[in-house]
Amino acid sequence: MTIDEAHIELEITVDKRATSQAPELSAEVLDYFINEAPDRFVKTRYSKNNIYQAGFEETQKRTDDLRTLVVTDKLSTVPVPYEDDNYAQVELEGAANQYWFFLRARAQVTTESCGTTWNRVKLVQQDDLEKVLDDPFNRPTSSRPVIYFENGNIISVSSNLFSIDALKVTYLKAPDRVDSLNIPQGQFNMPEHTHKEIIQLAADIIIENLESQRVQTMPSQLARTE
Repeated sequence: MTIDEAHIELEITVDKRATSQAPELSAEVLDYFINEAPDRFVKTRYSKNNIYQAGFEETQKRTDDLRTLVVTDKLSTVPVPYEDDNYAQVELEGAANQYWFFLRARAQVTTESCGTTWNRVKLVQQDDLEKVLDDPFNRPTSSRPVIYFENGNIISVSSNLFSIDALKVTYLKAPDRVDSLNIPQGQFNMPEHTHKEIIQLAADIIIENLESQRVQTMPSQLARTE
């Protein structure tokens, strides 16, 4: 669906075509609501805030809803200025796409005995970090280094026995922004089967905001979110 087609369908859905008695909405206003709808759509599909209490990839429908937003970037590590040599970080602002939600990561680990390999990582929360680092059974190893989030970056923890040169980070990127004035034939970067759902959600948001709150979008949307 092109953006122009999305405008037409959205106007018809909220009864704002030139043939109706209601005033038309400008292209900029339509763009705003079409941009708002995918943001809400992605967040409800990623989380368990839905009728099935199922998160992303727990059902095939939800996996397919977001499949075009799943990307992997290889990001080189740089030293963490306020930590010792065992800490390195990847800056998520350097990702090829706008980073939204973390899915998984692998670490490029270098040791003297094995050379360079790609290994899984152990993601820990800030509350658990010190316990993990002090625990001989959970502390970072070359086969499973530790990572955590801080200051918008992913920080990896190694040891004197190995180093971490890069991370492959798989994440959900942000949906593309709609700009009908400059890219009138642009298309959604969401799967084709989600387009009508997104337009319906955009229409609900318009009605809620412009029509005396005839529709409360979040309760009604969550009640039918798959």
